[in-house]
Amino acid sequence: MKRGSMSTFEEIESWFLDEVDSLRSQAQLVYEEQVLPHHGDEKLHGFRHALYGFMMNTMGLLDRLSCYDAGHQNTQTARMRDTLTTWFGVEADPAKMLIKMWRHTLMHTGTPIRMHSANKDMAYSWLIHWTEKELPREQHMKFHYGQLQNRVTVLNTALLLLIDDLKAAVEKLFEAARNDSAKKAVIEQIHADIEDVRFSL
Repeated sequence: MKRGSMSTFEEIESWFLDEVDSLRSQAQLVYEEQVLPHHGDEKLHGFRHALYGFMMNTMGLLDRLSCYDAGHQNTQTARMRDTLTTWFGVEADPAKMLIKMWRHTLMHTGTPIRMHSANKDMAYSWLIHWTEKELPREQHMKFHYGQLQNRVTVLNTALLLLIDDLKAAVEKLFEAARNDSAKKAVIEQIHADIEDVRFSL
C-alpha cells in the first residue's frame, strides 16, 4: 500500500483481505505441521502460546475493522462489540466476553484469566481450540454452562473459525460501503489516521 499518501478504498480492502488470508494460512500451517504432530506431548500439546499469538493478531485486526466501521465514534470495547454483533452475527454477551478475554486480558497479561462477576457469584472462563475438528461450528462463539452448579460460564472459540468469520465480516462491510461515497471516505480517512503513527522519545 501507499506510504505518505492516502490509500484508496479498493487498496484498503485488498490489503485487509490479504492480511486475513496470510493470517489464516500461517495458522493452518502451524496447526498441521506442529500442533497435530505433537498432540499429547507433555510440553508442546496444543501449542497454546502460538494459539494465543494468533488470537492477539486476529483480535487486533477485528479492532481495526471496528474502527473502519464506527469511525471515531464509541469507545474501543463498544465499537468492537457492535462490529461483532453486526458483521459477525455474534450475540452481545459472547461478543463482550470475547473482547474482554482475548483483546484486553490476553494483551495485558500474556494469558487468558478466569474472570468473576462483581459479587463473585459467576465465573467466566474459556475453551479455545484451533479448528472445527475440535470445536464444531455450531458451538463456536457460544456459551456453555453446567460447571459448579451453573456458576461457570464458558465461551467456546475456534481460532480458524474466528479468522474465517473475520474475513466474511471484512467482505460484507466493504461490500456494504462500496456504493456509499461518504462511508468510503470515512474508511479511507480512518485508515490514514491509523497508519499515521507519531512517536517521540
